[in-house]
Amino acid sequence: MKAVLEFDLPEEKDEYKEAINGHKYFIVIVEYLSNMRAAIKYGDIGTLNQQLPEDQEPLTESDIPAIEKMRDILIAMAEEKGLFSHL
Repeated sequence: MKAVLEFDLPEEKDEYKEAINGHKYFIVIVEYLSNMRAAIKYGDIGTLNQQLPEDQEPLTESDIPAIEKMRDILIAMAEEKGLFSHL
């Protein structure tokens, strides 16, 4: 089976870039969810803190409940759009 996507370039340049980079978006989301899970399950907020811009205050263990809520929201949004159905 083959699937062919066609774009009228340059008019649909943005849509084309979204299509060819979709796997990169997916990888970023899955990695971020994994880091959030580590913070929630093991209290490991180090990886999330490494991703913060330098001018941001680091996360602490008191932020874990908010991280858990944000993770739940992200998963719900992704599932609503039909993502993660194959995992």
